[in-house]
Amino acid sequence: MNRTMNTAKRRNQPMSDAQRKAIWATARDQGLDSDALHDLVETETGQAHISTLSHNQASLILDRLTGQEGHPGYRSGTQAMGYGRTKYNNLATRKGMATPAQLRKIEAMWADRARAADRDASLRQFLQHKFSVSDVRFLDRRRASDVIVALERMEVIL
Repeated sequence: MNRTMNTAKRRNQPMSDAQRKAIWATARDQGLDSDALHDLVETETGQAHISTLSHNQASLILDRLTGQEGHPGYRSGTQAMGYGRTKYNNLATRKGMATPAQLRKIEAMWADRARAADRDASLRQFLQHKFSVSDVRFLDRRRASDVIVALERMEVIL
């Protein structure tokens, strides 16, 4: 019970200096520039500034950056499709478009949900059919969030 109370107390506390440093270091290690990191923070938390994140929001961002956000097989799905943490980093500077982290997440989540032998082709078919987008690279930030929500609602294939 004491642990639950501590977790509830941290929910509204500001992030710690250690979390702030970890967010910036992890983003830098993954090749994200300041704009891409701010886009990720705004997409995931609705906060315009990293400095305004709560303890829990900072934890969420760290989980997103490291691929540990609680989706079963996130890392294994990424590896199953042959992608690492640097895929799409060359697209990080596109204003209004999906962040590299969002694109990697979509592909990793698809890898956990798709049965098709050619997962790339089946993902493109899914995106075209449901979102009228021919490839994951052409998603804007808002549409990428919609795709992630749709994939979260799909059953994970074990």
